[in-house]
Amino acid sequence: MTGNVVSLLNSVLNDKVKRDALMQVARFGVIGVVLTAVVALLYDAQVYLWHIDARLAVTLATLVAAVPGYILHSRVSFAGHGGRDRVHIRAMRFGITNLSGYCSNLFFTWLLVTHFAEPKWTPNLAFLFITPLLTFWLNRKWVFA
Repeated sequence: MTGNVVSLLNSVLNDKVKRDALMQVARFGVIGVVLTAVVALLYDAQVYLWHIDARLAVTLATLVAAVPGYILHSRVSFAGHGGRDRVHIRAMRFGITNLSGYCSNLFFTWLLVTHFAEPKWTPNLAFLFITPLLTFWLNRKWVFA
């Protein structure tokens, strides 16, 4: 087992394309955790402190995180990946990608809080573990390609 892991690591580290992709995942993960924490904290503050509807809270939290998300992912997560021309197209694609992440978060908020009547904190699990996979893939293959 250990030999397989070492072999896989050597394969990734010796291949520039794989190494670059791994570094993107790492940078995206760090920035994503920070942005997700911001969304989760804003969401929690709205639903627990101000008693705002969970669906509105996730909407407002997502909007607040969108601009810093574009700047950080563009300059850090996907630095050196793809071209940097046609900024208006890239920004539009990022907006669509963010919209897909928002729809994912909204769906899980509705599903868990409204449909299944789970505690209001439960959508945070999907915010952390499901939506980032979707948005990383879209950002890498479409927005910052």
